[in-house]
Amino acid sequence: MANLQATNLTGSVFEKIGTSTVNGTTVTVDLATGSYFVLDLQGASGDITTFTTSNVNASTPYAITFTTKIIQGSTARQFTWGSLSAFLWSAVTYPGGGPSLSAANDSVGVFSFITYDNSTTWYGKVEGNNIS
Repeated sequence: MANLQATNLTGSVFEKIGTSTVNGTTVTVDLATGSYFVLDLQGASGDITTFTTSNVNASTPYAITFTTKIIQGSTARQFTWGSLSAFLWSAVTYPGGGPSLSAANDSVGVFSFITYDNSTTWYGKVEGNNIS
């Protein structure tokens, strides 16, 4: 493994947008394909009740992060964060369990997640919401 402590980067750094799917009420992000994902809820059949992170690196002691751009479809959908027990949000900011998405067609929410325990728990942060 390279010693990144001695590596200097100049110029821009580009990262590939990973593979994700929205199928029915399930969202899946494949962490083997990238760290950034675009989720278009137009194809969802209802509110999102399952959020799967596949191909999580099982090595320890590594933290894993990913960011999602979520696009609201013409029929407003929400994530049922209260039932998605692996995803935690600030109880002070989101006492109901997590952020709501804007109901406006094509509005965008950007969320980032980090885990310290190989995806048992993901800590969520809103980077931007109701962007249109």
